[in-house]
Amino acid sequence: MREVGNVLTVGGVSSDTYDIKITGAGAYKAPAPTVTKKSVPGRNGDLILRRKRPKYPNIKVTYPTLAMHDIDTNLTAWRDYLASLSGYTRIEDTFNPDEYRMGFLADDIDPEMATNLTLGIFDTVFECMPQRFLKSGETAVTFTEDGTITNPTNQIALPLLKIYGYGDLTVGSDVITIEDTGLEYIFIDCDTMKCYNGQVGVGSYVTLSSNDFPVLTPGSNVIGIDGSITRVDVTPRWWRL
Repeated sequence: MREVGNVLTVGGVSSDTYDIKITGAGAYKAPAPTVTKKSVPGRNGDLILRRKRPKYPNIKVTYPTLAMHDIDTNLTAWRDYLASLSGYTRIEDTFNPDEYRMGFLADDIDPEMATNLTLGIFDTVFECMPQRFLKSGETAVTFTEDGTITNPTNQIALPLLKIYGYGDLTVGSDVITIEDTGLEYIFIDCDTMKCYNGQVGVGSYVTLSSNDFPVLTPGSNVIGIDGSITRVDVTPRWWRL
């Protein structure tokens, strides 16, 4: 019988497929924010300049890992799979079943083998974006009239907006004015700061009241619909550290 244990899922593939288990020593690591400081003559201490979008650096997340059976075959297959991935890949672990990270393999896999070759112990190290994304933030919330959306975290979220029609859309304290594009809908990605439909860029049809893309602050955020906008799908992308 296969042992019960905690596992990684990377790019949709579970380490359990290869009898690879993890411990949670690195599962909760979080970064400190990158801050801008300014020295003011005659004042004790530096002035901290706050950003609308706080900036956090990438972090190294280390999972102590065990290879438990048929080590030569399973460990080799798991290592080859991780090394074959390019760019940021979705990483999930069973310590945080409601969350995922985005990262990539950042170090060698160099197992320390038990003398009878029945157990391999090694670290699996990923370089990850700072966010621990909530899976609940992947589900779009649909508005056909004015309403609110509540950010359950302490972090500012950068939503993906799918907007049907044209007119004024209020998101929190920001107003987006959308001209008639002739398209059924457009996307406004507040993370990548792009406006598009498929391969078609529509940024010239979009005006931002604050000259910046809207965000969802902690707590309640107003969603207001005006003009000929018939529907807005808000994918909030909640995250925490």
